[in-house]
Amino acid sequence: MTPLTPTAAQALDDFAADYPSFIRSWAELIAAHLARADRFGPGRVGCPLSAGPHPC
Repeated sequence: MTPLTPTAAQALDDFAADYPSFIRSWAELIAAHLARADRFGPGRVGCPLSAGPHPC
């Protein structure tokens, strides 16, 4: 393997430090979508994705 340059190592460290909050934000978005899907059901009025096929 080729060692990282100091600049690349710093960028990787910065990314890794913020990664847990990135994953948490996606988990929150997915949970909110699933909660709406449970409330409105597939293709029901009020579901933000009701205009077309979707996994609700």
